[in-house]
Amino acid sequence: MGQTVEFTVSGGTSPKATAFEKNTPYQSMLVSMIASMMNYHLKGKPLDHGLSVLDIPHDEAIKPTQSGLLIQPILMFNGGQLQGLVYSIKNASNKSIHLTTKQFYQKSMLAGSLSKQDLKPLEVGYFYGVIEKGSSDV
Repeated sequence: MGQTVEFTVSGGTSPKATAFEKNTPYQSMLVSMIASMMNYHLKGKPLDHGLSVLDIPHDEAIKPTQSGLLIQPILMFNGGQLQGLVYSIKNASNKSIHLTTKQFYQKSMLAGSLSKQDLKPLEVGYFYGVIEKGSSDV
C-alpha cells in the first residue's frame, strides 16, 4: 500500500474480547475475528466476541496507487489485544486487476482476507486485516 497509517485506540478493552483472545486457539481466533468483521460489514450482523467498531471517515485526498487502486481504511474493530481493519479497494483503472492478500500484508499484520480477488474497472472490493494493538505500520 506504500504509506503509513497510524490508528489510535481510545477507551479501554472489552473483557469479553480479552477472554476470547486468551482462551481461543490462535488460528481459530484469527479466522473467527475476520469472519465476524466480514459478517458485520457485508451482512449487518451483530459483532461477536466483544468487539467494538469505529467508522473511519472517507478521505477525499487519497489518490489511486500506480497500479490504479484506490485504497481507503473504512472500519476499525477494537478487541482485547487485537484490532481489525477494513480497507475499501476500488479499481480506478480501465482494466481488470488481480489482487492477493500478500499485497496488503504489512509487518504487523497477523491475518487477512479479501472479499474478491479480481476487480473489474471501477469495481470495489474489501481487505479485512487483523493487527496487534500498538502496531502503527499498517
